Amino acid sequence: MITNSPRLDSFALGARSEERFKKIALHKGFSCRPSTKEENIKAHIDYFLSFENLFFSVDVKSFKRISRSSKTFDLDWVVVELKNVLGNKGWLYGGANVIAFEREFDFLLVGRNFLKNFVESLNINPKLVSSSDLAKYRLYQRRGRKDLITYIKSSDLLKIQGIKIWKKI
Repeated sequence: MITNSPRLDSFALGARSEERFKKIALHKGFSCRPSTKEENIKAHIDYFLSFENLFFSVDVKSFKRISRSSKTFDLDWVVVELKNVLGNKGWLYGGANVIAFEREFDFLLVGRNFLKNFVESLNINPKLVSSSDLAKYRLYQRRGRKDLITYIKSSDLLKIQGIKIWKKI
């Protein structure tokens, strides 16, 4: 686990991860266009990358805490958003071609469709749990919100076809 110091809110954590990812992409020779606010909100896309004949969109995911009160990040689990806070499709069903999960020393790039198929093939218990720390392979919805999330083992991502690992610089 990595300690969260100083304590950053989720938005700041996400912005920091997106900047780290962009730095790596530029270092690898990609051109990197940030999404518009509308593309980010509606299609769950942070960047559009291109290099020679390669073009793809990316949604960057930062480290997460299992619970908001936690002072550490749990790198063993990743959150998967099936529905967003408004009850619309979550980033698993968004428009990004690739989901880039930040890990301690790298980013793990996973094709969103491969990830979607993988998550849908898991035996996720459909009964809602009452707290996020119980949401491991179970569904969780925050009180007063319409979101729907689950947590899966980070190591499960390594089973997905076509993953790429981009080392941090």
